[in-house]
Amino acid sequence: MSYYSNAELRQLQRLLAEQEAMARKILWTSGGSMGLMAICFLVCLPFYFAAFIRNLHAYGKSPFLPLITYTYRTIRYNYIGFFVSIIFTGIILAALEGAVRNVSFLIGFTFAIIWFTASYQLIISIISIHRFINSRQSEELRGTLSRKNVMILMMVILFYVIMKDIAMIYGIGFAVVEKKVGMVENVTLYYSVRISAIFATKIMFFFIQMVSITHQMFLFIAMAFQFSIKEPPTSHAEYVIATHTKYIGAIKLIVGTVCFACVLLKYEELVATSLFFGIDFFLVPLVIEITEIKANPNIIVPVPICIPTIEIQKVPIKY
Repeated sequence: MSYYSNAELRQLQRLLAEQEAMARKILWTSGGSMGLMAICFLVCLPFYFAAFIRNLHAYGKSPFLPLITYTYRTIRYNYIGFFVSIIFTGIILAALEGAVRNVSFLIGFTFAIIWFTASYQLIISIISIHRFINSRQSEELRGTLSRKNVMILMMVILFYVIMKDIAMIYGIGFAVVEKKVGMVENVTLYYSVRISAIFATKIMFFFIQMVSITHQMFLFIAMAFQFSIKEPPTSHAEYVIATHTKYIGAIKLIVGTVCFACVLLKYEELVATSLFFGIDFFLVPLVIEITEIKANPNIIVPVPICIPTIEIQKVPIKY
């Protein structure tokens, strides 16, 4: 195994120092914004639980009830489990005992949340586009989604999101192995591993960018359709989904515009793009919480109108 010269090693060290400085900057900026959103999420959490129980009767037999309960259970179990895992992992890492098990729990909750945020945005986008197409049809030609349709849509989208991430991880592992094989003859094992990790990060970031941009464009189209629909929602569940699509899409559009401007101006590109692609982790549940807390469903219960029968008798008139 050959080694780099001192000048080449200094250049590698400079490259790694720049990468580590950029990583620290991303952690500070993205971590600060994500931490603020996490605090808001935790503050709203008990109010969300109370509001959901209060408004549960408003969903009735809505076909979107499986999607609504999926979001509720994710927030109640996965997000709470995520925070609990962070606390226990920190405590156990301090003691250096049983850290692997707790880190695995934390990674599991993290992936479950990432899959939820990605799939939920796609699902509400498809439902919003369906509602827009329906609103442009006559009453006779309109089709309604059944609960079975919504459940099939949820399973298909969730399966797609999971398979996409598995394929990404496999592709990154293959790329790292191929890159490392070509480098191992020229650099020491230490720098080979470090540079391979940087190479894998760049590939992963590029792949996430391309897929996420496609998903975000889909969300932006659904948001525009929701704003263009003039008919009011016919149910509380439809109102909730429409509100989620509008607010998540609008916030992501603003952040995406800032990110695009940073890329054009070549100013903190990596920081801006990491914030744009990572904000979903707490943005989606926070919008869900605030929407449910502020919702005031006015349920109109149809009351059957009973018209009393009137018996008319013929009375002979005498002149």
